[in-house]
Amino acid sequence: MTYSVAAITAGNTSPSARFRVRQHITELLARGISVTEFSPGWRGRARNQSGLATVLNCVAATGRNLANALESRKCDATLIQRWAFSGLPTTERISGRPRVWDVDDAIWLRLPDFIVRRHAALFDRIICGNSFLAQELEKWNRRVVIVPTAVDTDRFVPAQQRPVVRSICWTGSSSNLKYLYQVGGAIAVVLAKYPDVRLRIICDAPPVCPDLDPRRVDYIPWSETGELKLEGATIGIMPLDDTLWSRGKCSYKMLCYMACGIPVVASPVGMNAEVLGMDAVGIGASGPHEWVDGLSSLLNSPTESDRLGRNGRRLAVSRFSVGAIAPTLASELKSLF
Repeated sequence: MTYSVAAITAGNTSPSARFRVRQHITELLARGISVTEFSPGWRGRARNQSGLATVLNCVAATGRNLANALESRKCDATLIQRWAFSGLPTTERISGRPRVWDVDDAIWLRLPDFIVRRHAALFDRIICGNSFLAQELEKWNRRVVIVPTAVDTDRFVPAQQRPVVRSICWTGSSSNLKYLYQVGGAIAVVLAKYPDVRLRIICDAPPVCPDLDPRRVDYIPWSETGELKLEGATIGIMPLDDTLWSRGKCSYKMLCYMACGIPVVASPVGMNAEVLGMDAVGIGASGPHEWVDGLSSLLNSPTESDRLGRNGRRLAVSRFSVGAIAPTLASELKSLF
């Protein structure tokens, strides 16, 4: 028997929809769960868009949001990835049941507790991307399970040969460039020590790195093809600050580096610390000196870097690949029927 699930997401431009829902659709279908994705198609005001156009787009998206909720009632279950519409509780209450809330960031932090409590109570299951999110949401709903974000280890694979040019790689959305900038001074020190090393940035907008010589920075515009250009990097980095928002992050860029067999230097915050503790896959760095030391250590020891990279690849495949995560997701969804 095949069960139908309506997945309400932010749409094609949302990384969370892609990694938490869309990349699992084929695997879920093989396990008897047919997923149909719905989206209101709203991502906020576009650049150079007039106020009238923004209003009209918002009205259209609001109508689609209502239609999505009503359409979901025809399915056996509804999965709402983050919010049904525009970062706030809207039509979740009228969507089909059983109802699942998929959360991969601390998205409730900007809302009063009483709103989050009422919203969380609407769901028959809450699926969280890490233990911090689960612990927080259990305050409002005890039906919480952890399903990590998966990385496609068939797409993100180790380079066939060691590149001639060594590089430190950061990949992510422009909204997260602030974390990269926080370690810009440490990276500048490392680049000064190692003239052959470059910084590679894969992002949807060009970075502004005042601490760095722009001649040592390679910017690759993000695309589904461009994101694979982290393959062959010497080190992958994931700096964070230690805030509630950062603790809610699901370490996806770390997992991408690991899938590519790249050793990591990462802030030991939230899930980053958990992944670093699962195996010897990289180095945790909390301050400028630790960042300089961690990066330098890996650059000075190619043999150790290779060992950490192999460990990371093995861990990514065994614990965080689509093949490893999809059965868990399927099991959680089937338990609702």
